[in-house]
Amino acid sequence: MNKALAALIAAVAAAQLWLAYRYLGFLTGDDVEVLSEAFRRARGLSYVPWDVRNLFVPDAVVAPVVWLARGASTRMAIFLTSLPFIALSGLTIWLVYRLAMRWCGDASAAFVAALLFATHWIPLGFGSTVYPRTVAAVCVVAAALIVERWPFVAGALVGVAFADRFSEVVFLAPVLIALWHRQECLCHIDPRHDARTGQTSRNNVAQTLLSVPAGKVLLGTAVSILLTVGIYDWLTWGTPFSSIIKFAHLTLVAPDFASRVKYQAPWWYVANLVRWCSPALLPLLWFGRRSRAIWFVVIPVVAFSAIKHKELRYLQVMIPFLCVAAAIGFASMRNRRIAVALVAASMLWDVYGLRYFVRKSQPAVMAAQWMASNPSIHSVAASQLWAFGDKLYLGDRMAMSDVGTPPEHLEEVRADAVALYETDLDVPSRLSALRSNGYEPVRTFRDGSARAVVVFMRH
Repeated sequence: MNKALAALIAAVAAAQLWLAYRYLGFLTGDDVEVLSEAFRRARGLSYVPWDVRNLFVPDAVVAPVVWLARGASTRMAIFLTSLPFIALSGLTIWLVYRLAMRWCGDASAAFVAALLFATHWIPLGFGSTVYPRTVAAVCVVAAALIVERWPFVAGALVGVAFADRFSEVVFLAPVLIALWHRQECLCHIDPRHDARTGQTSRNNVAQTLLSVPAGKVLLGTAVSILLTVGIYDWLTWGTPFSSIIKFAHLTLVAPDFASRVKYQAPWWYVANLVRWCSPALLPLLWFGRRSRAIWFVVIPVVAFSAIKHKELRYLQVMIPFLCVAAAIGFASMRNRRIAVALVAASMLWDVYGLRYFVRKSQPAVMAAQWMASNPSIHSVAASQLWAFGDKLYLGDRMAMSDVGTPPEHLEEVRADAVALYETDLDVPSRLSALRSNGYEPVRTFRDGSARAVVVFMRH
């Protein structure tokens, strides 16, 4: 099994290396934020980070790679920054195997958990980028694995996941539940255990949650957050916990997101279940519903459903536990042939989800590289500047302005070049506004099914 696991990790790493090199564009603005901060820290890029972000992970994980690759081109440096995340993805596969082995004691089921996780499109695809939740995922899975032996360290890892993305603090609750589950399993030697009912009293449960191990988890989390958010924000922004305060205001008080869809219904994750959970996985999850892994699925989905803005990628840290719960269900099924068929169908379903990544912004990046190399272009107006890599590819000296998503007021644009998605030009008035303003299309950049970009310049 060790050789098979090693082969699986190597195959996933090879696939992610290819994805990172072939699809040079961006899927979200989060990647561009992380890279821009790393380039600012390592190369002095003129970039002002968003003040709702804690910068510990970009500075500690990505910036050193950018500094080491200081002699490489921007594209090569960006490719190299994916290497730590690919390595962390491989580590997470191994941790998923170990966690499933710990919780169900079945080597075949543990390998199934690793297989399901390794082929799931969210961790597989985003693990080839600098998307921050890859770091949070390895921290939370490791915390769940070691919480019984090293509760303080487990709590510290949850704190790092919180610094990575604040929403990941919700995983502290299931980590504590996993610890309580272990304590409950040991309660047969506890005189407070009721031998007649086979249950632990409510007072005993409360005492377990307030026990020394649970206290160590909470202490580890608090110390880690104090260091990575409190003190690091103080060094970065001049005020302790500055980023989390501003993030809470942005998320809970005055939501404002760059996405076109800023609000989804509370049931959005459930309504889109088949996009993050294969239908073939549901029977396995039913059989594994009593496992402690299920709490790492239910609690985050409920918590994230209460937040107004939702994205499937926000579920990345939950996916390992979804796979562990399914693997525990696999071990519980009597008909192994049906169980194997369900696993195979789930893997195919999830691998197919990778088609989402071919839509990264390669055409926009190619357009940015072309405009940056054109000596007659000193200013650019575009939709979604993050898709072009912003200053990463356009450089510090290029004047940039965002015309909105979708683009508006094109008749008022005064840039040397205007770059728009080809699909946005399906509205005739936008093309007319550009032409009346003296612009004509000069280049169109395409890459498969990614959104083509048209560059306009004054004639």
